[in-house]
Amino acid sequence: MARQGREFEELVARIEKLLIPAGAEIKSPDFIKHKVTGKPREFDVSIRSKVGSASILIVLECRKRGGNQDIMWIDGLVTKGRDVGAAKIIAVSSGGFSKHAIEVAKLHGIDIRTIKEISDDEILDWPNILKFDTLQINCKSGPLIVAMYNDQKYENILLDQVDGENYQQLGLNAEVLIRDADSSRWSISKICSELSKSNAPAKILKPGEEQQLIVPPNSSGIFASDPVAVFLLQGVPFDGNPVSKKLTFRFPKWQFSVKTNYGNCNVYELTIDLTISCSKTGALPTKIVEYSSDKKSIIQLAETEILLDESKNLKVTITQSRLLEEIMVSTEPIPGTKGTG
Repeated sequence: MARQGREFEELVARIEKLLIPAGAEIKSPDFIKHKVTGKPREFDVSIRSKVGSASILIVLECRKRGGNQDIMWIDGLVTKGRDVGAAKIIAVSSGGFSKHAIEVAKLHGIDIRTIKEISDDEILDWPNILKFDTLQINCKSGPLIVAMYNDQKYENILLDQVDGENYQQLGLNAEVLIRDADSSRWSISKICSELSKSNAPAKILKPGEEQQLIVPPNSSGIFASDPVAVFLLQGVPFDGNPVSKKLTFRFPKWQFSVKTNYGNCNVYELTIDLTISCSKTGALPTKIVEYSSDKKSIIQLAETEILLDESKNLKVTITQSRLLEEIMVSTEPIPGTKGTG
């Protein structure tokens, strides 16, 4: 389970990720060695960049607590940042800072930031607000029809009992193909996945991955955790109506074999009838915040959290700025759960 305040720190890291210059590196959390003792000190967020030939370290500490933060926290940050050689310290609070804390921060060159939630009405004024939909996919597979090369003249070819039962239970995920080069087992899903890597109309996301993308006006795209689903979705409308599709794969000779009622047979062609439906549901922003200094607003952003893959407990967070055409897409397992895939 994530520790208290971790979600707030991750939000700060995503905001700073949108603001830092190209080439800068951001970590959250980061463990930085003490200049004297060599022991690691934990910081909520760090930014490393270069100015000319010099390396610059910026550290951020975050507090999600009610009420203004006081001088004691600021004083502690002065020592903590100095001990690791930070060029700049930034203090981030969800509740603001007391008057004296702001004055002490200025005295020591510490920048302060406040994150506050803004109303849904304010986001409606955004000129280029992005809209997101979640897709629900249902796929049913029919019998697997196997055709052999012409020199294998068999009739009524069936998978052997074990692989036949596996296909009935697992469908496209059943490993019924044997690659002749190394005797490894392959499923139809794996073949679809390999094909989609070079020809998929979507960005495939993996747990822990983070992407920053420029989104031109009036554009659209698909994010997915399962390349097979993306492969199968081609040509399927998002209106919930079922569509019949026929998948046909042809293989070079001696690429794949299957175990059949005639023994191992070299596969020429596989054909599967599928019934696929896909419906979509709008996803509203789950968090709308403003990131500001003690003098002005720096950035406003909206975040939309979507459960990308329920079986893997995989969540995607889409962060968009009011002023930028850039969005950040990050994925992570849902805290406190374990994926099955």
